[in-house]
Amino acid sequence: MKIICGKILALVKLIFVDKLDSDTRHPALKFDVPSCFGGWELGLLLPSLSFWVQLSVLSVILSLISQVLAVFIFLFVVKNQGKVVAYITGYGVVIPLALILPFTLVTCLDLRNSFMILIVASLPMLAVFRCMEAMHGTGPKEVELKLSSYCLYYSSIVEIVFDEKGNGIKVNAKEIYKTVVSTIIPALIEVVILLSILVPKSYKLVEEKTTDSILDMFHWSRLLNNFSLACK
Repeated sequence: MKIICGKILALVKLIFVDKLDSDTRHPALKFDVPSCFGGWELGLLLPSLSFWVQLSVLSVILSLISQVLAVFIFLFVVKNQGKVVAYITGYGVVIPLALILPFTLVTCLDLRNSFMILIVASLPMLAVFRCMEAMHGTGPKEVELKLSSYCLYYSSIVEIVFDEKGNGIKVNAKEIYKTVVSTIIPALIEVVILLSILVPKSYKLVEEKTTDSILDMFHWSRLLNNFSLACK
C-alpha cells in the first residue's frame, strides 16, 4: 500500500513539474489594430495544455478531499447534532484540518501559479461554513437524511433543490443546454476578449491625464481605466 501511494504521489508531482509561474507562450497569430482604434499589435495565444491538465488533476484532488470531509462531518457531526461530541469534532478536528490542508497541499505539490493557489485556498471556505451549519443545525434538513445527499450538497457551492426525502430534483436537460448556450458560453467569450485586450495593456486602455486638480480625477481617461481595472 505504501509503495502504491508513493507511486501515485510521484505521478502527481510529475504532472505539476511545470510551475506555470510565468507565461512563456508565444502568439500563434499576430495582427495589427488600425491606428484609429489605438494601433495596437495583438496576438492569439493557444491554450496551455499543461495548465488545463494541472487544473483538472487539482480539481479531482480537491473533490476527493471535500468528499472525505463531507463523510466525516456527516458521521460525526450531523449524526450527533446538538451534542458535545459534534462541537468537539467540528471545532477541534474538522475546522483546524480544513485550515491546514491548503498549506500542506501547496507545499507538497510545490504550487506557484497564483490561480492554482487561489483554488486550493478556497477549500477551507466551504468546509468551515458547512461544518458550522452542521454543528448548529442551520443547514437544510433534507440533505441530512442520507449520506449521498449530504455529500452532493457539501461539495456544491451553488444551491441544489431537494425534495422532502432528500433526493435532488432533476432539471430538464434542455433547460441546462439552453442556459449554457445562451449565458455561460457568451460570458466566457466576452471575458476572453476583454482580458486579451486589458492584460497586455496593464489594464490601462488609454494614457491618463495628469492629476492637477480634483476634477482631473473624474477625467474620462481615468474613469475608463478604472472601469477596465474593475473588470479584472
